[in-house]
Formats: sequence, structure tokens, C-alpha cells
Amino acid sequence: MSLSSSEDEDIEECYDSLKLNWIDLSVIGHPETVAIGSLPGCRFKNTRRNVDRDLEQLKSLEILEVFVLCTRGELNKYRVPTLFEKYEQYGILFHHYPFPDGTSPEINCLMKLIDELINSISRGHRVLIHCFGGLGRSCAVAACLILHVDDGSCPDETIEKLRQLCGPGAVQTVKQYNFVHEFRSLRAQWQEEYNDRLLSRSVSR
Repeated sequence: MSLSSSEDEDIEECYDSLKLNWIDLSVIGHPETVAIGSLPGCRFKNTRRNVDRDLEQLKSLEILEVFVLCTRGELNKYRVPTLFEKYEQYGILFHHYPFPDGTSPEINCLMKLIDELINSISRGHRVLIHCFGGLGRSCAVAACLILHVDDGSCPDETIEKLRQLCGPGAVQTVKQYNFVHEFRSLRAQWQEEYNDRLLSRSVSR
């Protein structure tokens, strides 16, 4: 049985809109360049979003790049298995840095992500960081980004600002909370190991 136009409109109105929150990077001259959000096109339990509508919204906001923290298994679970192909269709560059929900990333992957993200915004690109809900993994990564670019920031203050921005669920788990607090020491250890590797390569030549 075919639906009438009014029934089609009612179905369209059932779709949830994609909510984005812009983090404040004014300390490096980019006050509204990096957004945190949930998974575009997600259709899971009570969440129903339309992937084309969501990506049109990103384009209207001039978001040119996205950093995806979801695993491929999650994309299947949340019914957007072809999300990467959709990003390409809309001319949106995606960077895939997956790690499981509730956990924190490996420091070497996080530093590569942060480096790519800073390069993106330095080119004048607006970017989106997203996981499934836009609270745990996305906010943990955003907190580390802020701590990386702003030496005057502290973990507790940064987490609190993200919770005021995104809601009390931002940086959801104890593991993510601890990771944000340990980020600078992990970064220092990573930098030392990175420098040692560069020196070793130079000597071996």
C-alpha cells in the first residue's frame, strides 16, 4: 500500500535532528571550528535519523572533514554501514580512528588524530568529531585536544566545560576521565619515545 503525501511528511517529521556542540578553541584563533556530535544517520532504539539529511546539515554548516571514532561494527549495528561512502558522495573527507565505546584511545593514535585535526583547522576547515552518542569518546578526545593546544587549561576545568556544553554525560567513563587526567604525562612519554626513534633512525643512516 502506498503512502499519501501527508503520511510521508509525518514520517519525515519523526526523524531526529543532529545536534552539534562547538568547542571553544579561541586560544588558537578558532573559536567555532571543531564540533562534537553523535553518529549521523543513526537508527537505533528510539533514535531515528536520516543520513542524507544529516550530511546536508553538515554541508550547510561548511563542515568539510569528520573524525569518526566508531568501529565498523558499530556502523553496522546502528544501521549506517555505508556511512564512509556517503561522506565521499557529499565531498566530506573522513578520518577513521576507531576505538571501543567506553574506552580511551592509544596515545600514538590520539597524537596522530590531533595532528591531523590541527592541520585541518589550520587550512580553514570546519571539522566534526563524532562517536555514537557524542559524549564519551568524542568529549574525551576533545578534552585532550584542548589540553594539547592550551597550556593554561587543566583537566578538571576542561571536563567541566565540556559537561556544561554537552551535558553531564560528557567524558562518560572512569577510564576516559582518568585518561584525560593522564593525557599530558602520556603525551610527554610518547614525545620522548618519538624523539628516540628519530634519533635512532638518524644514527643508523
